[in-house]
Amino acid sequence: MTPTFQAVCRYGGRPLSLVEALADAGIGECALWLHGRNQVFLEMVQRYGRHRLGGAGWKVEACTDLDQALEGSDVVIQQIRFGGLAGRGEDEAINHQLGLPADETLGAGALHRILRSGEAIRSLGSRIASQAPKSWVLNLTNPLSGTTRLLQQGGVNRCLGVCELPRETADALAGLLGSPAGFNWDYAGLNHRGFITNLQVDGEDALPMVLSRLQGAAVTGINRSDINALRVIPTRYFKLYSAPAATKDLGRAEFLEQLREQIMSELVEYPDSLPLSLGTRKTPWYPLGVIPLLRSILGERPERHVVNLRSPDGVVEEGFAWISRKGISPCPRPQLPRPAQRWWQSFRRHEEAVAAAVDQPTHRAIRIALELDPLVPGSCVSEALTLVTRSTHRSPEPSMRSV
Repeated sequence: MTPTFQAVCRYGGRPLSLVEALADAGIGECALWLHGRNQVFLEMVQRYGRHRLGGAGWKVEACTDLDQALEGSDVVIQQIRFGGLAGRGEDEAINHQLGLPADETLGAGALHRILRSGEAIRSLGSRIASQAPKSWVLNLTNPLSGTTRLLQQGGVNRCLGVCELPRETADALAGLLGSPAGFNWDYAGLNHRGFITNLQVDGEDALPMVLSRLQGAAVTGINRSDINALRVIPTRYFKLYSAPAATKDLGRAEFLEQLREQIMSELVEYPDSLPLSLGTRKTPWYPLGVIPLLRSILGERPERHVVNLRSPDGVVEEGFAWISRKGISPCPRPQLPRPAQRWWQSFRRHEEAVAAAVDQPTHRAIRIALELDPLVPGSCVSEALTLVTRSTHRSPEPSMRSV
């Protein structure tokens, strides 16, 4: 049977980047269904997909009907941005007003995002479970821990939150060490905030070598002093906590909106060519996250990947798991050194509070989530509460039937 992949996507550049990653990966003969709301753009992406993948035996289809696209899918690549880029702009504006990085993944803006779109994400999970109950769902929508949890609440059984940061960090470390053959590592994290630990080369502790080679430099934005203090290597988001600073960054929503229009314009003019403007935005989550997982899902031999999975108590954690077509086998979470463990516990308390606020979005629950967010200064909590609750009860979509 030919595996069927379904890409649920609304932003112009992402389905094209996915097609490119699939073409470069050389994955056998499969079927790809593209879903979105813009029929004209879908047809352009479908044409490009057939051009790039047809020679490898792929079947590429596109439709605006979500249930039709989902039906019988083996793998669903979920990357809907509920509320669109306008919604992302609102989320980023909240962080900006509080002097926080304008990010859709962390901070008060991320809490606003998950609160305003929570019901829609649960509903999407229910539709996936109904139309493709045996499918794997590779979720890329931020904030990653919250959306992965909500999709599972909706009924998705095999849902993996996909983030490239752990692999990206490990690759940078391997490069720093000269890409040794005996390079190994472990990982523990929560929603983009994680730590590479047990770093080894040929069974020997490689952390001293990393520290000696860094000197005054940094790896993925993390400096030597932070690594030395933690005794692990954090992902790049940790610098937001170790050296917080006011920011004038207004976010990326406007840039992405302009990029989408430019991509569509180029695709209309040259329908069989990859739009040059697509190169202005890197999408490492496909080659570093999605493609390796697809290979394992199609294979019999389990392989180890960093994924976001819901733990028994309901909080989504990021760590290694063995993945194959037979299923998912989570690896035990590694023990972190005490300095990093304190940070991990802080991040987890925050995730627990966010989950509680999403399930019962009272002012008290939302305040607690903000108070436990290490990125939100205590002096900003009251203002953040006002901003977050101002519009979170407004549905991000007219109706789930319109996706």
